[in-house]
Amino acid sequence: MLKWLDNFWYHHKWAVIISSFFAVFILIGIVQMATRTEYDLKMVYAGPSVMIADENTEKVRSVFAGFVEKDITGDGKKTVLLNAYSVLSDEQLKKMNDEAKKENDSVYYDSSLRENAVKDISTLLATGEVTICLFDEYVYGRFAGRDFFVSLSDVLGYMPEKSYDDYAIRIGDTDFGKFFMSDGPIPEDTLICIRKPAYLTGAGDSKEMTEEYETALATFGKILGFKVPE
Repeated sequence: MLKWLDNFWYHHKWAVIISSFFAVFILIGIVQMATRTEYDLKMVYAGPSVMIADENTEKVRSVFAGFVEKDITGDGKKTVLLNAYSVLSDEQLKKMNDEAKKENDSVYYDSSLRENAVKDISTLLATGEVTICLFDEYVYGRFAGRDFFVSLSDVLGYMPEKSYDDYAIRIGDTDFGKFFMSDGPIPEDTLICIRKPAYLTGAGDSKEMTEEYETALATFGKILGFKVPE
């Protein structure tokens, strides 16, 4: 038996090694797919608020989860993924430093982090990895004019009176924001908008209008259509 094994290994060792490598690779992929967390809604926030604290991100996720149109993952829950980036414009940084100087302090912010965040967000938008966006005015300005977003009138059937432009509205100018976000952590001047299907921004194909995007679009409409209970 040992002689047979030695002979087999001598003639087939590379085939065994290569086959074993691909078997392990496939197994890892299967495990990752099985353990990957799926979400019913994928969002992005970018602005001056620090959204790394659990209580902040959890509040935003739970509020938006309450408006998610459908449990598309089928796990019995409505879950939200929030990609959060702390981004400061030069003007915001100067204002913060002016305030800090009153306390003999200063604020340090590496501008390269800002540019890296903008690149990351651009990729998320272009590839369709996020749908509903919460952007500071500065961040929104970095993407406005790049044909990323859906017109509010296309979602609602009308243009809100207090819209920022054709594609966004300040969250503080919505009943949703006044009712759910009046005490933070999202600043009231944050703009809310929704990206177009990825195939309309140059990524994906014409079949990208999936259940995930349709759910996000319906959720966005419910958010903007919310009225404060009387």
